[in-house]
Amino acid sequence: MSIREQFPEVELVKADITLLPLRFIKSENELNCLRKAYEISELAVEAIINEISPGMTELQVIGIAQREIYKHGGEYEGHSLYCFCGASTNNAISRPTHNKIIKNEVIQLNIGARVSGYSSSVGVPVSIGPLPERKKKLIDFGLEAHFKTIGMMSEGKPAGAVVRDYEAWVKSRGYEKYMLYGPCHAIGMMEVEQPWMESTSNYVLQKNMTFQVDTFFYDNDFGLRWENGVIINEKGVEKLSSRFMKVIEI
Repeated sequence: MSIREQFPEVELVKADITLLPLRFIKSENELNCLRKAYEISELAVEAIINEISPGMTELQVIGIAQREIYKHGGEYEGHSLYCFCGASTNNAISRPTHNKIIKNEVIQLNIGARVSGYSSSVGVPVSIGPLPERKKKLIDFGLEAHFKTIGMMSEGKPAGAVVRDYEAWVKSRGYEKYMLYGPCHAIGMMEVEQPWMESTSNYVLQKNMTFQVDTFFYDNDFGLRWENGVIINEKGVEKLSSRFMKVIEI
């Protein structure tokens, strides 16, 4: 039976605004859990890059990541891991399937480990062999936008201003039609958690808040995501992951 049925005279008040902010700013122990989770995620991405080959299924690629996560001390996946190749990458999120990896096509990886209850994720588009120029150009711009977002973040900056500045910059470069959303969301015990970072956000970035810089662009037949974690500090950010902030053609 529900609480309301058991206590009909009691007023029930939502406590989100009281409880959720307790998770916004991380302690040093929480930050260390996140640092370790990202370290393991990067090891898993490295193993994929070393072992992936044409003809493997997307599920087999994720098997490499799962092996490495447990091998290096992760307790579980930080989120549903995904690898997908080709036209389906124009979906922001997917599940790995029995589809086979092919050469000269966008392969999107998002790999995250969980450590002591804290999640991570590293997102990187890769290819086996060179991509067509049109696709490479959008991937290059996505990486530029990723670094641009990181440079906009620091303690004391209004979250809404980060989003508005990012959107204005993308528009000024002529790429707004390829932008679905962006550019950040918080990360901690969940891979996507509050506080959201939107143009209407009215909070300021504070030291030891943690965010995923989540840069997604898409066209009709492909898409790409660059995704890495950061910790807000007085100088800007500490990158939780950065090894794969580069264009990778295997």
